[in-house]
Amino acid sequence: RDLVPDPLFVAMGQMKPCSLIESDRVGCYKARPLGFTGMSCKHCGGQPGFGKYFPETVRSLAQTTTSQTILKHIGSKCRFCPSNIR
Repeated sequence: RDLVPDPLFVAMGQMKPCSLIESDRVGCYKARPLGFTGMSCKHCGGQPGFGKYFPETVRSLAQTTTSQTILKHIGSKCRFCPSNIR
């Protein structure tokens, strides 16, 4: 907890586990098997790359790009995220 900035900690708390389905197989997720575990926005459910993410490894989850994309989604893109969380 001490190693994660507060805004990222809050943003990650707005995600829920999900499983990859056929319609999620786009872009870099094309090669992921059906049922692959990922995470999606608990407010809107997300779309691949927009509130729905399937990082292949812990290292890819820790990359700045992924964490910044999640922060941006929760902070400004998700229309269903409550304002007190943004």
